[in-house]
Amino acid sequence: MPYLRCYAPLGVPDCETIESLLGLRNTTGKAASAVKPLQELTKEQRHQTELVALGKNGERIQGDPFGIWRSWSGNVSHHQDARAPCPEAAAANYTEYQTIRDNAEELVLTFRVGSKTVRLMQCFDLDATDASCYDRSARAKRSKERGEAQLSDPPMTAELTQYIMARLMTSVGRYIVSESSTRSEASGSSSSCKTRKHGVFYKLRHAAQEEYWLHMSDEERKEARETVLIGAFFDEDPLRRVRFDLVKANWQNDWNNEGRNPDFFRDYKADHLAARNAWEDVVDGYIRKIHPELDPTKATVEALPNAKMCVARYGTWAMTGDSQGRYIGLTGDSLFTRILSECCFPRKIVGWFCRAAFGKASEMLRFLMKPLDEEYYKECVEMVANVDKEDKFELTDEDFVSSLVLGVNGHIQRRKDSNDIKGGLAGLCTFGNYHGGELCIPQLNLKVPYKPGTCAIIRGTDLAHLVSDYSGPRYFLIGTNRQNVKRHVWRKLGKLPPLPDDDDSIDEDPDDDIMEMTCFNTDHDTQSNGLCSNNDVHEFAAHRNHSSSWGSLLD
Repeated sequence: MPYLRCYAPLGVPDCETIESLLGLRNTTGKAASAVKPLQELTKEQRHQTELVALGKNGERIQGDPFGIWRSWSGNVSHHQDARAPCPEAAAANYTEYQTIRDNAEELVLTFRVGSKTVRLMQCFDLDATDASCYDRSARAKRSKERGEAQLSDPPMTAELTQYIMARLMTSVGRYIVSESSTRSEASGSSSSCKTRKHGVFYKLRHAAQEEYWLHMSDEERKEARETVLIGAFFDEDPLRRVRFDLVKANWQNDWNNEGRNPDFFRDYKADHLAARNAWEDVVDGYIRKIHPELDPTKATVEALPNAKMCVARYGTWAMTGDSQGRYIGLTGDSLFTRILSECCFPRKIVGWFCRAAFGKASEMLRFLMKPLDEEYYKECVEMVANVDKEDKFELTDEDFVSSLVLGVNGHIQRRKDSNDIKGGLAGLCTFGNYHGGELCIPQLNLKVPYKPGTCAIIRGTDLAHLVSDYSGPRYFLIGTNRQNVKRHVWRKLGKLPPLPDDDDSIDEDPDDDIMEMTCFNTDHDTQSNGLCSNNDVHEFAAHRNHSSSWGSLLD
């Protein structure tokens, strides 16, 4: 994250400060050259906010000559700025280990690799070859009992949610919902995508979930459940009954499906209790509400480059729902298809970036992963080697990861990597200048220090994991391999039989993949200016819904 010159540490060169990055006039075109650099703005202009609008394209930003805001992105891009540096990384040596904890249940060791600390933990009550033992272990049972005791409230029923929605329609407190707007929506087509995904009732449902789980006390939630149970909805206010009926009439059937429309706020509260201030991807808007420094609409031109919340996927993936890996290929983020019609410069530097960032990260992962499970490592090497050259990134002399994720200030929900190779290992590297952000595995009641520079290895298909709350800029790199890519390669090598001709390899419920995403972006980015839709952009990695935080990283 760039600093203002007055706040920059001594080691940061002047050319990397905000004043330098925003101080060069853009001469690539007539419209671009009309944008003033930072030093030409008045004091009032430098303190102006609402420079961008979420979900809408912003062609030019006064004070940021190369900055462009895209509706699908979670950050301002500067892909026309040719000053992007080629990062470098140095090799490091490791030292002797130090024992942190050694008892009947676990052994914890640390050792240094250059300036970084590696932490290894062996759990004697767990068998890495038997995933079923995770839930049978004493630590897992203790964790489950503690979690159930902390959050004994049952999930919200549809009727309870509708009741809270109706209350909020007449509330003069945290949420004020216009009855005229709801009636206007009700008169339209309730089955339209716009009504379901952008309408008042869709937003009101999320507001009701937030109100119930995060702002009501235990007693207030209990009282609300009892009110709904006995049917005494609005005895004290008959008008609320009318509004309740209005909510019920506009209730979408999809909202009854927890798999497709989970209650993110209850999950957030459960994770908060399990990991102490743990984060979960409720919706981008809520994260920006409690982390205003990440809200680009509230940032001045000087703060806008740091108002980032982005996640991008690179490498080899298959289409959503294609569990058999009938078709695989590079993601749209890998090919920079979002800006294909605007500038080819990012494609020139993507090779540098991949070798420096993902290449170095994969070396760190290899150092830990190979001795942990050499058989799995060799299997991954064989798999990646047999992916067609045009469908993969070549990072090192012996690649073993094919699917990569890069994030900036990402807040990831408790999750299992259900689409990775079954029983395989995932590598997580984290960098930045942040505090907090421990790696939490509530299933086993574990919280591992996750300081900048940490590399962690986890059997992500078997163990749910999340990162606790943190402050300050944080980057993360994830290296893994997908089960569908493995199936594709194994069929190619004759290790699996070919698929029947009439098998389109699409799962019955492709929305099982929905929990893999950070949040949901209900737009399809149909604006002009040569932009692709989400499906065009993500190609093999496309999902039905995407958030602005799941945007491609162009910086």
